[in-house]
Amino acid sequence: MAEVAKATGLSTKTLYRMCRNGQLQSHKFGARTVIFDGDLQRYLDGHRGGGAA
Repeated sequence: MAEVAKATGLSTKTLYRMCRNGQLQSHKFGARTVIFDGDLQRYLDGHRGGGAA
């Protein structure tokens, strides 16, 4: 989660909230919450501003 926060500029609190709200797919492995690269990329692709028509 910390790596995703650093890469996106979002706080870990925001990322956890997005996962909880279903905006961003995450996976639990014991106590760890993991966001796979593909899940992050899908989220980012769907939220780019000014996309082409």
